[in-house]
Amino acid sequence: MSFVNAHIASNDGWNEITISPRGRFIKNQHKVILSSLVIKGDYWDVEKRLAPSPRLDLTSNVIVELKQILLSEEGLMALMNNLDTWFNKPFSFELNISGSGEDEVWVVVGPRDDLISSLDRPVFSLKYISSRMKGEWSFVTDQSCLNILLEGLRAYAKTMD
Repeated sequence: MSFVNAHIASNDGWNEITISPRGRFIKNQHKVILSSLVIKGDYWDVEKRLAPSPRLDLTSNVIVELKQILLSEEGLMALMNNLDTWFNKPFSFELNISGSGEDEVWVVVGPRDDLISSLDRPVFSLKYISSRMKGEWSFVTDQSCLNILLEGLRAYAKTMD
């Protein structure tokens, strides 16, 4: 069975998160998806900015890969439904999409005081919490980027039949 990736990017295209499902399993009577999460971010090339004749070029600055994350199929469908509802009337929401009690994965969509954002131009945040590490990646996104994520989740939902 082939799975479809779900992808979200920042509105400037500098940051992105990709969810890559690899397998579906049953754990404690719940459907879980073994997935990898890849977080990428670009930024100005510091070396070129510090050169005698500075240039503003983007370069790969961050790559984080969480290789074996269990996500809840129910949580991903809740994310899909919340995004679908969001397009009718933007609102803030926070969802735990974790598929295990060991690691937590949270998605948060909505404005934040520390980034220039609003309900219709929200911040997308992914939070990862384990017993050994915590991480949060956030960026401003927009309707077109959220729609790409929604379409990826819809395509994944079609594979569940």
